[in-house]
Amino acid sequence: MPKKKIDAGIILGSGIDMPPHLRIVERIPYSKLGLPIPSVKGHGNLFVIAQMAGKMAGIFTGRLHLYEGYSPQEVCQQVKIIRNFGADNIVISNASGIVNKNFKPAQIMLIKDQINLTGKTPFIAKKNDVKFLNCSGIYFIEKLKYFNRICKKYNVKLEVGVLAGVRGPEYETPAEVRMLRRLGADAVCMSTVIEALQAHVLGMRVFGISVLTNYAGEGVAHNAHKEVLNIARTCSGAVWGLIEAFVLNKQLEVMK
Repeated sequence: MPKKKIDAGIILGSGIDMPPHLRIVERIPYSKLGLPIPSVKGHGNLFVIAQMAGKMAGIFTGRLHLYEGYSPQEVCQQVKIIRNFGADNIVISNASGIVNKNFKPAQIMLIKDQINLTGKTPFIAKKNDVKFLNCSGIYFIEKLKYFNRICKKYNVKLEVGVLAGVRGPEYETPAEVRMLRRLGADAVCMSTVIEALQAHVLGMRVFGISVLTNYAGEGVAHNAHKEVLNIARTCSGAVWGLIEAFVLNKQLEVMK
């Protein structure tokens, strides 16, 4: 059993760094949690327990991806660990490609819904034990006026939209982006969707944050991932402003 109870769990996406002001209580290597080390640049290998104004947060500094060869169950282990630490709330963040033509790089999108195009699920039914799951209302999407005010402090525009999740690691073709747009997606990433499903089924309140880093489907240079990391880091301050407001439930009433 975990030694400490946490109030919320956080899974950091590509390029989203830890802020220096957090009071770190404990650093736990992934190996001690039975987790493999992520192989993708921009993803760490520590589970950090930190204090946020009297509340405890458990922060995964890197995640596992399907395209690294992990199963959906392995990818979702971080969510289960957060739940086992007693958390009812989870923040799942990522760096995403833009599908909605009205969105721009270096903006943040709060996720209001998702389209799982990975072809994978963390839920494999056994024979004679099939359970159909309600996947409406996965994401917490309230108090938008307050969250918008937070982003304005960091000069970052806040959008709200639908996230499409694909397996990767290949970037989308222009034709695939047109398909995603017609399906109703506003952004696309290679993570998050099955983690959010797992958290939802475990009864957790899910807050989804996408940092919009590039236009999906356009010509991708050989250093595209490096550029994704750089843009994600420019939005880290605003991302943490949103995370702390959610975790602390700080002034979440709509301000006039």
